[in-house]
Amino acid sequence: MSELTKAQQERAESCLFPTDVALQRLTNYGRPRLSKHSNGWHAGIEMFVTGKGIDFSVKTDFEQRSPTQAANHLLVLVEKALKDLNK
Repeated sequence: MSELTKAQQERAESCLFPTDVALQRLTNYGRPRLSKHSNGWHAGIEMFVTGKGIDFSVKTDFEQRSPTQAANHLLVLVEKALKDLNK
């Protein structure tokens, strides 16, 4: 999957859902994970696209500043990945 554009990154940072809301929204797409590493927060999700028979994972980098930013960044990445699949 491709990286976020500058506009998408700005959206992820400016339209933050609370962490619990972002994670709850992510459960609509699969099984999200959120973890803390030595250099920052990381989020990922395992997904299965019903009707297309595609399963894949989407992950943020390991340098997110907070759990909220990691969850929201992942939500933007997931939405972009699904949009790209439907092109």
